[in-house]
Amino acid sequence: MNPQIKNLHDLYIRYKDNTVVLNLIKDNPELTEKQILQLKYNTKQKVRALGAIISIHKDSEKEEIDSAIRNLWFELRSEWIRHNMINNYNMVMHGTADIVSVMQSAFISGMIGELESFISEEELEKMNEIMVKVQYGDI
Repeated sequence: MNPQIKNLHDLYIRYKDNTVVLNLIKDNPELTEKQILQLKYNTKQKVRALGAIISIHKDSEKEEIDSAIRNLWFELRSEWIRHNMINNYNMVMHGTADIVSVMQSAFISGMIGELESFISEEELEKMNEIMVKVQYGDI
């Protein structure tokens, strides 16, 4: 197995059992059943995307795997920005943020951090510059 795919697979295994989300849920007993289901569903979708990269690219060249990792990073980073914008707006307008959105943002942030270990520092700097330009309309 390609070492890069093996490392992605190890990451997938850490997320697959939903331990991260279950701990978030355990730490927030005020969550409703609907909120819990929403959290589990949304986080499971992110883990499935990671699993798809592994299954699709198990025999791919490094460049193709790198591209798939970068694409997932951009997707997650965009969603993280959206959650933070919503959370900040709600804090300003209502004095509180939606707990599910905050928890999704935290989960995504952790996953982004894990993916960044697969991306070179130089590439990551360029990717962050792109996202700042996209976020603040400086393209």
